[in-house]
Amino acid sequence: MSEAITTIPELFLDAGCIPLIRPSLRFEIFIPWADGREMLDAYDHTRAALGDALGYVSTGSGRFRKLTSKLDASVKTWFEAPTPYPPKVYSLHLQGVEYGTSAAMLAIDFVARTQPVVTLESLRNWRNPEFHPNLRCSSVSISFPLDHPLAEPDRFVAWLCELEALQGAFISGSAGYGLEAELLNPPSDSNLLVRERVGALLSRYPSLDLAGIWLGTGTQLYRRDLDDPELRERGEPRAFLKRVNWLNFLSEGQVRMLGGLTALRTRLTNPEIGVVELPKGVLIRAGEAPQIGDVTTGNLPAVYREVAAVLRPVRLPKINPSSLLDFRGERAMRWLEAFDIP
Repeated sequence: MSEAITTIPELFLDAGCIPLIRPSLRFEIFIPWADGREMLDAYDHTRAALGDALGYVSTGSGRFRKLTSKLDASVKTWFEAPTPYPPKVYSLHLQGVEYGTSAAMLAIDFVARTQPVVTLESLRNWRNPEFHPNLRCSSVSISFPLDHPLAEPDRFVAWLCELEALQGAFISGSAGYGLEAELLNPPSDSNLLVRERVGALLSRYPSLDLAGIWLGTGTQLYRRDLDDPELRERGEPRAFLKRVNWLNFLSEGQVRMLGGLTALRTRLTNPEIGVVELPKGVLIRAGEAPQIGDVTTGNLPAVYREVAAVLRPVRLPKINPSSLLDFRGERAMRWLEAFDIP
């Protein structure tokens, strides 16, 4: 892993002994119809890889407690025998400290759903503009400290490709340099500071990413598009990619929208760009290793821009970041469109 990012002091913020911001190598995937097996697999794989670095857990309250063997066994039952959604939603967040944040992280947002059978009635409803389909999806976010052995680029990619979440159908996903930040419960005297710092870092370093929950992307990545005649005819949602990153995981539908795998390989001819077929999609790797960039020096990684130009039709058109983040309006759009510059 490049040492350049670890020498940027602004990427580290503490309030006394409480870590508030840490850089990481971050992966996030969104899944439309999860049954629990992919969640249990992600949990087991990440716990095995990060071990004691994930010693504290929150199950939705935002407050962390020590992860005991009893609690570990209880959490696994969520995924082995889940209560269907609606109404049940399972939320799990593991990290390395009780207060603040850590570069090691696992966050799972799980709703057990079965893909519905398409019927004439469901198609009529789908095509009705007044109908509001429930497209709640599941997600998995995993972050590694930059000095972890698995943060080495090739090892990281190989590790990700073993995950069950990438063996079945997914909406989209990405991986690259990211920020882990305590935005929910920072010390009161650091509340404004951490929010402003995260916004400033995202604005300056264009390749940095943040959890979809803070960028407001989770509910926007899978939605009905009645303006697309093929999707309207099939009663199928449209899947979006949050934004181009070092690793970009595209669903089968997105690959089809971009003209197919052969067309992608024809357009992405730069030898630095890798295109790998997955069981239910494609992985596009923008370069050997992640880059961070810096808008103050005009450093917008060229290989990211090459990939962005091809993937633009499946990228989200806008984002709506959380009010807990000082990163909205024009600042958010500049981040979203950073790699659109030819």
